[in-house]
Amino acid sequence: MAVFNMRTTDLPEQVVVRAFGVAAIVVAVQLVAAAIFFANPVFSLAAIAPSLVAVMAFVTFRGRQVPAGWIMTASAAAIAVDIGLTEGTQYRILGLGGIIVLGLIAVMLSAQRWAMYMVAFASLIVIANTTWHHTGDLAEPLANGISLAIIFLIGASLAAWVRTTKLKVDQRYRTLVHRAPISIWEEDFSNVEKWLDGLRSEGVTDLRSFLTPSMIREATGLITVREVNQACIDLLEARDATQLVGPLQPASISEETLDSLTEQLIAVWERKDHVTTEVKGLTFKGNPIEGILHWSAPRINGRIDLSSVVVSVTDVTPLKETQRRLADLVDSKDRFVASVSHELRTPLTTVVGLSAELRDHLPRFQMQEMHEMLGLIATQATDVGHIVEDLLVAARADIGTITLHAEQLDVRTVIREVAASHPPDKLALPKQALMATADSTRLRQIIRNLLTNARRYGGDHVALAARQSVDEISIEVSDDGPGIPSDDAARIFLPYETAHHTIGLTESVGLGLAVALQLARLMNGDLTYERREAITVFRLTLPVSLDPERHTVQGQAGSAMFVD
Repeated sequence: MAVFNMRTTDLPEQVVVRAFGVAAIVVAVQLVAAAIFFANPVFSLAAIAPSLVAVMAFVTFRGRQVPAGWIMTASAAAIAVDIGLTEGTQYRILGLGGIIVLGLIAVMLSAQRWAMYMVAFASLIVIANTTWHHTGDLAEPLANGISLAIIFLIGASLAAWVRTTKLKVDQRYRTLVHRAPISIWEEDFSNVEKWLDGLRSEGVTDLRSFLTPSMIREATGLITVREVNQACIDLLEARDATQLVGPLQPASISEETLDSLTEQLIAVWERKDHVTTEVKGLTFKGNPIEGILHWSAPRINGRIDLSSVVVSVTDVTPLKETQRRLADLVDSKDRFVASVSHELRTPLTTVVGLSAELRDHLPRFQMQEMHEMLGLIATQATDVGHIVEDLLVAARADIGTITLHAEQLDVRTVIREVAASHPPDKLALPKQALMATADSTRLRQIIRNLLTNARRYGGDHVALAARQSVDEISIEVSDDGPGIPSDDAARIFLPYETAHHTIGLTESVGLGLAVALQLARLMNGDLTYERREAITVFRLTLPVSLDPERHTVQGQAGSAMFVD
């Protein structure tokens, strides 16, 4: 029957109410048909009155606004006719049918409290009517009337209680699901089960080895998403729930998602009620996501119900990204340790070896040779000191505060001092002074690291230049080398990262550039990398002047106390 259109989303009490409503209309129609058959006006009136009540009540249930007074008036008419009936089997049946219709309507309208009072009033009138027409033995009609009243009241009260309770439970469930911080889907795998049963009937025994990507996509199209929560919409970056609800689109499933879908199909195949697996995919905006998927099917009377499968996904994308970064960092630090060992071993070997020669065989060497050996020892010892200096800066930036000593200085003087020990192929400085407030020691460290990096990994020609604009001083170290690979350009300023996987990187790209950037920003400046046609350029900028008062500068890698 079209009126009794039970949907899978109906609550249990909705199904009961809908059934009672249909029953009331059926009884009313039968009473009208009986009245027409007997062609008795009184009989017809007795049948039509409860029928009107049934129709108006059902219209009210369907969402139309029928005034309660109309239903009460029709009910009163039905009761009046019932009271006015003379004795007779057919009239007694009509009276009983009318009160049954009223009782069924009361159950259907159980959400409205006045319906129960209407039934109670009607039942009492029927009892009085029965007593009036049966003046002899009153026991049986009174008992029947009271029983009817009690049954109807209990039925209406029970339906009202069930409806109210289920609505509360449903509301709590929906609130819990829709406000949950993890993504939750409700999916229907019923068609998937039928599809898999077809494969089983064809003789398939090992589903995992039998499935192909195209078959997995075919099965995906049989899954229907019935409902999603807000966290799911946010996770997949969808416009709204309508973009997610409905049959899954196989074309929208990425290759990474096939593995998790395979595990879900295996769970259905093996009659499991839950499975946990990792899932990867893309959002509607194309961003990658990773999560832990929990697939759970309820059991009803011992049988798995695949029409209401709950799928939840815990987003672990940030965690996975952090794990990958940590793995890369550990690998970089391993390379860093090897590089440091090499960097320290080379100059220390020179220092120890030459020192031992001078100590053991000093008379053999001429004065010029001793000067050369001592100069080489001093140079190598200085290199070791620079490495240790970079390590100390990196460590202090990681754990706390670096103290910088601010002073007014001419940047040209610092550049010339560094260029004397690390000479570039070309030096371009303006004639006028380049005055800035900075820490001279740290500025030397930055320029030295840039020159060392260019000389080791750049081209044959290294240039150093400085100039002043309105509010900043820029120092550029450039070379004509191949530059840094584009994939590594964004990571070269990270500690322990390397753009050239070569032993000896510690003092330059592996640590030197990271230290240089930290120090530049702690002095309110910056350090950038760019490729200008065939030239690699590292550009250091410093403000023309700083407030000479004692203050703390918060930088990317930590904080620095500027002391005038």
